[in-house]
Amino acid sequence: MKYKEKIDNLTITTNSYFEGLHWVYEDNKGNRLSVICHHGSYGREKGLFEIMASWTTFEDDDVKGHLTFGEVQEYIDELKGLSQ
Repeated sequence: MKYKEKIDNLTITTNSYFEGLHWVYEDNKGNRLSVICHHGSYGREKGLFEIMASWTTFEDDDVKGHLTFGEVQEYIDELKGLSQ
């Protein structure tokens, strides 16, 4: 399954991936936020999400896991702000 839509100033692509889901949020400047919740992601066993953002790293790591949807939404909002 692959689905692409545009909301506000972001293009969102949704894919099924490793018995779960993978979303890619991209702005008009090429900044991307990858959000996953699948068999191998950090936090999946608790229904939480893992992210990777093209514009930052997290405590010397490329990914940040064990995030609630509210915490992921904060990064989506940050991405929206980068493209304005």
